[in-house]
Amino acid sequence: MPREGASGLWRSEDMIRLDVVTQREVLYDTVISIGLLGKAQFVDVNDSETTFMRPYTSEIRRCDELERKLSAIRAELEKEMNLNEQKPPALSSPDDVQRLLCGTVIEDEEAVDALLEKLKVVDASLQDLRREMNFRLELFLLHTQLQDLLPSPLLQPSDAFLQIPHVLGMVDATREEALYAMTCRATKGNTLIELDNEHVMLLDPLTGERCVAKTPFAVFTSSPAVQKRAERLILSLGATIYSLREVSQVTVEEHEREMKELQHMYEQMQLQKMELLQKYTHVYSTFIQAVRMKKRIFSTMNLCIVCGSTCTASVWIPRKHDEAFRTAIREAVHTAAGNVASVVLPHPSQSNPPTCFETNKFTCGFQSIVDSYGTARYKEVNPGVFTIVTFPYLFGIMYGDIGHGMLLFLFALYLVLTENRWNGCHSNEMFAMLFGGRYLLLLMGLFSIYMGALYNDFFGFSVGLFSSAYTWPPIDEQNGTVHPRGGSNMTAVYLVGLDVAWTETENKLEFYNSVKMKCAVVVGVVQMLAGNILSLLNYIYNRDFSKALFLFIPKMLFLLSTFGYMSLLIVMKWCINWENTSEAPSILEIMTNFFLQPGTVTQPLYMGQTLVQVILLLTAFAMVPVMLIMVPFLEACKHMGMPTDYCTFSDHLSLSAINMSSSFMDVEQTTAVSIEHRNGLSPGGLEGAWRDNSDVVADSDRLEEAFVGNAQHGISDAHAAATAHTAGYMETEHPFDLSEVIIHYIIDTIEYVLGCVSNTASYLRLWALSLAHAQLSEVFFTFAVVKVLNVDTTGIFIAAGVAAWLGVTLAVLVGMEALSAFLHALRLHWVEFNNKFYIGDGLAYEPFGLVA
Repeated sequence: MPREGASGLWRSEDMIRLDVVTQREVLYDTVISIGLLGKAQFVDVNDSETTFMRPYTSEIRRCDELERKLSAIRAELEKEMNLNEQKPPALSSPDDVQRLLCGTVIEDEEAVDALLEKLKVVDASLQDLRREMNFRLELFLLHTQLQDLLPSPLLQPSDAFLQIPHVLGMVDATREEALYAMTCRATKGNTLIELDNEHVMLLDPLTGERCVAKTPFAVFTSSPAVQKRAERLILSLGATIYSLREVSQVTVEEHEREMKELQHMYEQMQLQKMELLQKYTHVYSTFIQAVRMKKRIFSTMNLCIVCGSTCTASVWIPRKHDEAFRTAIREAVHTAAGNVASVVLPHPSQSNPPTCFETNKFTCGFQSIVDSYGTARYKEVNPGVFTIVTFPYLFGIMYGDIGHGMLLFLFALYLVLTENRWNGCHSNEMFAMLFGGRYLLLLMGLFSIYMGALYNDFFGFSVGLFSSAYTWPPIDEQNGTVHPRGGSNMTAVYLVGLDVAWTETENKLEFYNSVKMKCAVVVGVVQMLAGNILSLLNYIYNRDFSKALFLFIPKMLFLLSTFGYMSLLIVMKWCINWENTSEAPSILEIMTNFFLQPGTVTQPLYMGQTLVQVILLLTAFAMVPVMLIMVPFLEACKHMGMPTDYCTFSDHLSLSAINMSSSFMDVEQTTAVSIEHRNGLSPGGLEGAWRDNSDVVADSDRLEEAFVGNAQHGISDAHAAATAHTAGYMETEHPFDLSEVIIHYIIDTIEYVLGCVSNTASYLRLWALSLAHAQLSEVFFTFAVVKVLNVDTTGIFIAAGVAAWLGVTLAVLVGMEALSAFLHALRLHWVEFNNKFYIGDGLAYEPFGLVA
């Protein structure tokens, strides 16, 4: 492909794929340095290995385990301290990232394990204390409440009374009925069962919450055997059993003393837990952010090939950031105290690069509209450039109203002026979406105001900003009857938009429909023609002149001969001052006869119209076989004499001068051979990619000792393994199949011919939504305000009517109608405009970045 200077938004950035060969000890710092730069997309050159077999999977698992432990700490923070979710600190600079990554994963894990171990000991002590407190409280409550259930002698028992088989205790309040029924059934009624109707709330030993309701009970049986049977049954219901001797020995003074001691110990232990958690309250979000970032780093390191003491990574970067990337690699070696500089080399294959568009806060919203449809193919014309203007313009055509546009504009202007306050602070997903598209909303509001001024619509009503161009005749009175003297005359052209005089006419709606419908068709045809012209630019850029001649020209002639001609008729009819409107020809009739009765013109608009229409119709029909046949025919001729043995990957490998054992040391020869072969290998070559590389160590003896002497086979095997995966990323040529090509162009031709009709009709939505918006505005204002004023002029009813009108305006006209117009504008760009030139099957550029 020819190089083009207009990179950025018009076409994607020039990309270059580089291989980085580094020491294994330096890889971690290298990935961090690349992430701080944020301009490199890593390529998985280790895809032959499964996830579990990759070298840094154990580190990723350790990060996962650490994240799980941190989640457990977070649960304790939320439970004990009512911690609200805190947003992690913003990483707006490389220094912030460096501070975040200052510790290792092992150090982080040791700190978290120490905290969890302390929390485990404290929680165990708290559970024991809660159980002991429940035990003492249950004994006291059982002693107190059984005074009403048992005779007083039983509460001061002698040895004789203690011989009576009994079961005393506390049972869950939800199971007291089951206890009564099952005990009676198991003992065949040979029991005396007493249950208290009052429930007591106790602490849950595990959670510490007072959520366990229990009921005291007493069961007296006829024999020890029945007693044991009843005990087993009651224990199966989760009850707590006490002996009568334990219950009878409880005193109020002793109970209060023991409970006070236990409560004091419990509070001290709880305070100790709070102090432990307090240390992590403010650093938790930073801590877990560091763990997740390290997990990302290790996941990226898994994309590299590790062989011996060397690692090989492959990245895509924008060509203009090449020098910054090499500088980052050198800084990483310096940071890690590496003894050998890393080697940065262009990859043998530069095919299938990702598509990179560098956007800012203004253009990112418009570019996201295009990316939602599909990522542009590398160096394909970017529709996002035109979307900046065409999207809000089409929205304004459908939503044109000065009042509603001002509301939308003011809302967007508020977001723009306060963007520093809201940036990064919005947690609501809907608001985040609106904030991200604030500049899009701003232009949508501006174009709505502009189109509303052309429509002369202000909240659904016309505003007389200028004097009407129509003059009314004077009125004469004859025999008591009023007669106008002549008809109305138009003395001039209204200054801006539609004349206010049409507001009160009977045929207002018919006139508005005619104007808006014709404008919609003209705008649609112009945008489709622009899409075809952009396809020509793609063909020229790719040097595909056969498609430029036999696809672009036939498509343009077909569209111009049919609906382009119809748009021209509309403009010509507008430009003629018809003295008698009944003499004006009907565009609908002309176009109907154009297709169904060629050569028939009932009311000619210009001289020679019949001949012109016949020529245009024949031209349109003639272009269909040209689109269908010529390109497949030329491709068949092109492949007729070509050999079937295509260039294999081994041929490309032979061009790579990366034989570390011998020729790698000859930097000059390697560079010359690589440049020579790559200029012929990839479109546009790699001029400028090989430059004086300071990363390549000049001292060959030192390099050979470090890389070859100590790990001679390691680095050569590592880089050979990396380049061996190139076949997966290179464009593979398939044998030419004429039938597939013919089928493809049959579908493409049918789609284009039918699409010209359906796409033109689809643009009529511009007229339909504009009409619906204007009518809804008028209806809401009429019924909510005007009719209220006609019925009652008291302040209460007027205020209620205005409030209702304002609510409906904001909810329906500003909210729902704006969303509807947005979706329709989205459809017109994705389907009617993009399908003329935009393929959208590219690879998205996803750089690895650590700085927010």
